[in-house]
Amino acid sequence: MEKHGKLYAGILLISTATLALEVLQVRLFSVMLWHHLAYMVITVTLLGFSAAGAYVAVKGTGTDDEARRKAGWSSLLFALTTILAFAVVSRVPLDTYMQSSVLQLSFIFLYYAFLIVPYFFAGLAITLLLSHYVRIVHRLYFWNLLGSAIGCLLFLLLLMQLGGEGALFATAALGAAAALPLFAERRLRIVSGAAAVVLLLLIPAATSIVAVQPAPSKALGMFLANTPDVKLESTKWDPVARIDVVSSPAFANMYRYHEAAVRKIFTIDGDAFTFVYSFDRPFPEIELIGKTLYGSAYFLKDKPKVAIIGLGGGTDIITALHFQAREITGVEINQAMIDAAMDTFDTYPINPYRDPSVTILHEEGRSFLRRTEEKYDIIQMSGVDTWSAMATGAYVLSENYLYTKEAFGEYYDHLAPDGLLCMIRWIFDPPREMLRLATVQSAVLKGRGVKSPWHHMVVIKQGLLASVVTKMTPFTRREIAGLKRSLSNKPELELLYAPGEEGQTMFHRYFEAMKKGKEAEFIAQYPYKIDVVDDDRPFFFEYYKWSDMFGTQFGKGGYLAAARPIGYIILLASLIQAVIFGLAFILLPLYKFKGAGLATDGAGKMIIYFAALGMGFMFIEVALMQRFVLFLGHPTFSIAITMFALLVFTGVGSAIAGRVNMEPRRIVLIATIGIAITILAYMLGLTPLFNAMLGLPLWARAVAAVILLAPLGMMMGMPFPTGLAYVRRGAAAFVPWAFGINGVASVAASVLCIILAILAGFTLVFVCAALIYLIGGFALYRLTLKDRQGGV
Repeated sequence: MEKHGKLYAGILLISTATLALEVLQVRLFSVMLWHHLAYMVITVTLLGFSAAGAYVAVKGTGTDDEARRKAGWSSLLFALTTILAFAVVSRVPLDTYMQSSVLQLSFIFLYYAFLIVPYFFAGLAITLLLSHYVRIVHRLYFWNLLGSAIGCLLFLLLLMQLGGEGALFATAALGAAAALPLFAERRLRIVSGAAAVVLLLLIPAATSIVAVQPAPSKALGMFLANTPDVKLESTKWDPVARIDVVSSPAFANMYRYHEAAVRKIFTIDGDAFTFVYSFDRPFPEIELIGKTLYGSAYFLKDKPKVAIIGLGGGTDIITALHFQAREITGVEINQAMIDAAMDTFDTYPINPYRDPSVTILHEEGRSFLRRTEEKYDIIQMSGVDTWSAMATGAYVLSENYLYTKEAFGEYYDHLAPDGLLCMIRWIFDPPREMLRLATVQSAVLKGRGVKSPWHHMVVIKQGLLASVVTKMTPFTRREIAGLKRSLSNKPELELLYAPGEEGQTMFHRYFEAMKKGKEAEFIAQYPYKIDVVDDDRPFFFEYYKWSDMFGTQFGKGGYLAAARPIGYIILLASLIQAVIFGLAFILLPLYKFKGAGLATDGAGKMIIYFAALGMGFMFIEVALMQRFVLFLGHPTFSIAITMFALLVFTGVGSAIAGRVNMEPRRIVLIATIGIAITILAYMLGLTPLFNAMLGLPLWARAVAAVILLAPLGMMMGMPFPTGLAYVRRGAAAFVPWAFGINGVASVAASVLCIILAILAGFTLVFVCAALIYLIGGFALYRLTLKDRQGGV
């Protein structure tokens, strides 16, 4: 340890900084860009790492002193180019909804050009050390992965304490500090130490150097640009989202709804926004509150016990107070949103959150329901995130476990015998997600023995929104008559569907098809995908059909990109760009300068092996991140904890493989078979385990997640360094190709696994990962078997 301690410290620090930046970048881009562009840019930056491997292959590592010095300079340049890259791109208005498409295309390439640079230097530092010091590669790989794991959690701490911009400077300072143990010369250590200190001292000025501002067409951008006397009152960073509070005297007239005055607006990640209304009288006395869509369920229930999932600006809480709900529980996953609402309402005449009947909880909706035995008369979810999601097509690429078949089962389990579930979302023409709410709930109801689901739902519309109200028992004629009376003096509300009421809406047509036993035919022939989604394929917002991406429904209905399958287009574009950039930056340079590596005996099997490791690892990592979202409560927590656990124990596995006195082929064969068996065990056992533990507090679930992932992580850490060490001994010319092929396969797999999950679910992704690892293990086994027989 003492002999190589400085090498271990250097690779630990640069790996920590790199992973912290990678996860932080996701949060920064969620604010700066529309989500689909963030996905593309992040995919491209991963190629910077692989390009560094190709560069090392072409240029070599040099002597021991030269390799360390180059790694030190690369770490220092990573730090400096991180700030430079974000200082530039944060001032470039990349926005797909701006009119000049040619200019925006040039901006995209500008993003690529700058953002690939810090990852190139980080990859260069790590690749130099792993490639040059192959004799201790297992130990270096351990410290590399341990640092990466630390970076996953360090990101959370830095973001909450310093905000997005401050966290960026702290991450860059850590990269500069990584150069300290790598430089042998005192003057270079002074330079790198000074750079780290300067970057830390600049944290208070971070927002003026790197301005993380939303795209001009995002809601926050438009509010700030077009509202007189607008003021950005506060910005709060949270692992879940960034919450901005904007105010203007003009809001009161611009967004007035009768006597309800808007004084402030909250935005989530710069776009999804919610009005915060101010009232100066007790809520039950304000008549207009009872005339909105938010009161849909209350027209059917008197003084109910209510649970609200997703609070936004408090509209659902205010509505419940207006209808004099006897007990109100509000559940919100974003602590920053709760804090912003509480602070804002404290400046208003009445703070609804401080009403004695209201309890506010910082939890994820389904996790909360799993931990409570309470039954509610009304459970309400008003889609406060829908504008951002549907305007960008972003959630086509994102899982949402609040709208799956299993989720509705849990909502029903926590309703009173005649309780009501009210879901409010956007209504498009023709309907998509609203109709899917009906198909998913119909499937759940039929699974519970309900023979006529059409008797259990009503649909009400107001403007661009609609509500689906579902009752555990059939709606009676008396209830429907009472609902119609309630709506008769509310001209802005329209009853789209109710049992026994005639009509020609798509809801009527769907339920008529169901009555005739033709539900499956209706769903198959409908122009959009409205089939049932479950926890294995939780893509609720994915409603375009691949076969009709540019066909009859292209450009119809919806708002902005909701009228186009942007998510699919981005997926395909990301896959194409991964291949193109992989060829241009990695494989072509390797072929030109190190083509001899391909002439190595057994090169075909080695290509299969290292490509399989790259694809298999990425398939498993992405699939596990998705699978653990429900268990841990939010994608940010799932990404951080899953990556932390996998990287820590992958590092442990690498260290173990380096100490085991066993032939490489046996290590690889045992590891790959073990990986496949463990994956199959996860497929069968994770769901019941999650169901049993979902009621635990977050810290306990995080510990459980780490324990569950430990054995798989250890086995996944063995094949790559073992294979690399074997290739180095018998076919050194192929080593650069090992890094390049592994990198390209990893980037391509990050897109392919999402496409597979959308098409067939994450179970198929797991199965493919197991098969890929087995294929890779068999390839190296055959190669080393030939070696034993005198081949390589």
